[in-house]
Amino acid sequence: NEYFSYGVDIDGDYAIATAPYDDEGSSIYVFNRQGSSWTKQQKIIPQTFKALSNQYAAIYGDYIVCVGGEEIGVYSNNIKVYLPHVIIYKKDGNTWSIHQDFTFNTKVANLYQKISISENYFTATIYKRAYIFKLFGDTWKQIAQVSCPYEDLPIENSDDFMVIGYPNATINGKSSQGKAFVYQISEKPLITFHKADVAVSNPIYFTVTTSKNTTIDLKAISKNNLIVPSGGININNTGRNTCQVNITANEPACLSLTITPGWGLFADVPIAITATDSNGNASSIVIRAYSPTSATETKFLRPDGINYKYFGRNVSIGNNFALVSAEDDYLFFYEYDGTNWVYRQRYSGYGVQGGSNMAISGDYAFIGRPYASPNGEIKILRRSGSSMQAVSTISGPTEVQYYFGNILDADNGYLISAQNNNTDNSVYIYKQNGSSWNQV
Repeated sequence: NEYFSYGVDIDGDYAIATAPYDDEGSSIYVFNRQGSSWTKQQKIIPQTFKALSNQYAAIYGDYIVCVGGEEIGVYSNNIKVYLPHVIIYKKDGNTWSIHQDFTFNTKVANLYQKISISENYFTATIYKRAYIFKLFGDTWKQIAQVSCPYEDLPIENSDDFMVIGYPNATINGKSSQGKAFVYQISEKPLITFHKADVAVSNPIYFTVTTSKNTTIDLKAISKNNLIVPSGGININNTGRNTCQVNITANEPACLSLTITPGWGLFADVPIAITATDSNGNASSIVIRAYSPTSATETKFLRPDGINYKYFGRNVSIGNNFALVSAEDDYLFFYEYDGTNWVYRQRYSGYGVQGGSNMAISGDYAFIGRPYASPNGEIKILRRSGSSMQAVSTISGPTEVQYYFGNILDADNGYLISAQNNNTDNSVYIYKQNGSSWNQV
């Protein structure tokens, strides 16, 4: 009735099997491979607690770790009460002896516990928590813990990764559908955001998890100085950006950061939050902060389906309509109907090249054509209903050799134009007079 092999594990030339109900006090059998034969090397018997039940054990290198419970009493309904223990054995030559003993002040009524070990870490599940230990030199120290929703959860370690199974989890309303979580074990502080995308002026909620007895310094960094001033924000201080900190040893620290920038409609910038502990270990995570005006995106594709003609080479927008040019001499007219952007028409003979050579002012559109013969021109269109009508053409002055209309802008009845060349640095200004535009 020993329940021999209740828990088993193997590493290299060593294999172990637990016997939790051994009369000698819950034993661990160690087997060693010599050639093709396995022989019992040692039977490990608890030296401190005769009533210690080592249900599960794991082995890696020179260490065996086991998890069990010391029987300390009986509840009124005759259910036994246990005090959980994690015991570490170390190999010295051919002998395994106790190296460390961890006691947990959580009384449990069952021994639903699991344990797993890798080269530098081991994890033990006790009741509804997973305790993570790390090897420092010759000493194992607890570095973190993870809350679990259920007892008796399967667990496995590999290098600095840990997987925990939740077979009883309800998924999409289906009970016991199950799920599994993979964690990366790290000495660095862990930053977790409730939402990766947040609206500005709203709180950013996040959790920082770190080892016990350490101080966390938090800073927020952004390239936009309207959001985060140059040099960053020390979140532990108060001011325009506020944060409440409530840190308990070895427990997550929950913080709230409120960002109140002064930006306009199209704001979409990353904010990096960095947590640094007292040992200099640091972690960073980036969130995206966007405008609370909820700006939306509309994507224009060339409506005639022609490819490789640089659709979008130049664009202009104003007064609820937009123009998009291509290099095959076509201009595309879009209009906003109050809800959506609607493609209206394609115009030939208005394709553009070069610099910022389109502008919209009121119902007028100005199209620079710096390569038109003989020395460039500006074509002027006017919106009429849901179409564009040609109004006039301004030819480049005779003293301009080429590239007239390469750079232009217009506003409130005035048009300004320049040419980007090495021989003429002139700027020309025109004023509207009815349907014509005169150089002033």
